[in-house]
Amino acid sequence: AGAEEIGLFRTSYVQRIARGESVRGERSMERLIAQYYTRVDGMFESMKRDGFTIRVAGNPVPLPEWLVGRDGDVFIGNQGNHRLAIARVLGLDRIAGRIRCRHSST
Repeated sequence: AGAEEIGLFRTSYVQRIARGESVRGERSMERLIAQYYTRVDGMFESMKRDGFTIRVAGNPVPLPEWLVGRDGDVFIGNQGNHRLAIARVLGLDRIAGRIRCRHSST
């Protein structure tokens, strides 16, 4: 599926741009989609070449935040969704992350 076919693009982003808001610094769907492909394609190539890194061009990358459920299931927070998906596609065994919260076992 292309970015423009993803529900978030078709609903939330379209509505926000229609209201005159910017999304990721862009004020048109065309520019937002172009940015998305450039960013995600670059991220894919970087991870394919270097694996998951916590620094890109010497700059720190925010770590994905993990949420741990009652049964030990791990959910991703608001950051790192693309990197997690790319890691799965590339078959990476591990990626770095930070546990943001853990459900109490009691």
